[in-house]
Amino acid sequence: MGKVVKEKGRVFSSANKCIQGVPGFSFIIARRDLLEASAGKARSLSLDLYDQWKTMEVDGKWRFTSPTHVVLAFAQAMKELEEEGGIEARSRRYTENNRLLIEKMAEMGIRPYIDSTHQGPIITTFFYPEECCFTFSQMYEYIKDRGYAIYLKAVIFDWAGTTVDFGCMAPVQAFVEVFKQYGIEPTMEEVREPMGMLKIDHIRTMLKMDRIKALWTEKYGKEPGEEEAQALYQIFEEKLLSILHLYSDPKPGVVETVNRLRRNGIKIGSTTGYNDKMMEIVVPAAKEKGYEPDVWFSPDSTGQKGRPYPYMIFRNIEALGIKKVRRVLKVGDTISDIKEGKNAGVWSAGIVVGSSEMGLTQEEYEALSPEERDAKCAEVAEKFMDAGADKVFYTIEDLGEFLLG
Repeated sequence: MGKVVKEKGRVFSSANKCIQGVPGFSFIIARRDLLEASAGKARSLSLDLYDQWKTMEVDGKWRFTSPTHVVLAFAQAMKELEEEGGIEARSRRYTENNRLLIEKMAEMGIRPYIDSTHQGPIITTFFYPEECCFTFSQMYEYIKDRGYAIYLKAVIFDWAGTTVDFGCMAPVQAFVEVFKQYGIEPTMEEVREPMGMLKIDHIRTMLKMDRIKALWTEKYGKEPGEEEAQALYQIFEEKLLSILHLYSDPKPGVVETVNRLRRNGIKIGSTTGYNDKMMEIVVPAAKEKGYEPDVWFSPDSTGQKGRPYPYMIFRNIEALGIKKVRRVLKVGDTISDIKEGKNAGVWSAGIVVGSSEMGLTQEEYEALSPEERDAKCAEVAEKFMDAGADKVFYTIEDLGEFLLG
């Protein structure tokens, strides 16, 4: 009878589930004396059960806007329940369907999570096949093409290049300027290759690149080490903090898609390669433009272990109250993002357009011909898939369409 909660003298349930109506209201069967004793005790105006009961006793209506379509669906559902033969007949059908489901899944080598002595006929959970030969996106598309959908509990986004700062330009500009200040001019490929990492790790990685290390050694007479990395980072952080507020606008479609995900019960988390000091600039600036995740964590929250370590994702999962990692999707715009998701055991996806991996400003991207855009997007998508991505989305709107239809 839907989601049933029992208390002494009262039963609470809803209009959907086994009644086969649609979600939208709940109903309560209660002893009259308990209902009368609840008068004046409600902590909510709209959910005051006693006042609602008294209003219905007078004119049979809701106190506020009536959920007309849900009530009509409920009436139809109750009629169909009666036509089927009542609860006993429906239970027999559910039980037979459950038996057939378990039997056919067993023929494919897929075992139920709960043994037969405890298995109910309504919801059945299965283990993944022991020799899994499909990805989540393949399974999702297969099921979706046949009219069904699997829902995630949370999406954890990256920031620059994924949800804000089209092209991830702020850190790129700062990295280029700080190396130039030391007489080394890095290429865009060198600057962008470590993108997504903790920024000090990014600088360490660049200093170890063969060409940069050789130029540094030629200029300063010794290979760069931790002392040089820290010196570069101090200048980098100062430069980045001075320009971050200019690069915090949400990318096209972000606000609308995130709001749509939330309306469908999906929680929004985030991880970043920025530190807390940088995020104190980015977060409020993005919020002013309409984007704010439920939680965010930087490497400062994980002992400076940024990507590709999975720990920022774990902090998100804990804060969002998610029990299973496979109900979480991590979305980012760099190879480090993909690896972070894979290392955490969640689903991992890449965003192509406006990504650091693509490395184009919005104006540069929009100036490309359709053929050039297609080629550039395909190139970036292939890099994400090679890094182990479960799915690649060209835009965040594509992500919303994929998850919600």
